[in-house]
Amino acid sequence: MGVKLYPKGYKTYREGWDHDHCAFCMAKFYVLIPDRLTEEWATEDDYRWICKACFEDFKYYFKWHIQL
Repeated sequence: MGVKLYPKGYKTYREGWDHDHCAFCMAKFYVLIPDRLTEEWATEDDYRWICKACFEDFKYYFKWHIQL
């Protein structure tokens, strides 16, 4: 609730990871695979990722603060 989110291109949280998932719908984010989600919303530390569709669905409910 009230977390700051940033529009970002996906990057791995730590070495050895090749993908992450949307915190809501489990859509996959990849770095090196074409046609996958690459520009979505993330927390400042890149630990939590949210796809565009879920961002739109939940932005008012969770009162996210958008950082551009």
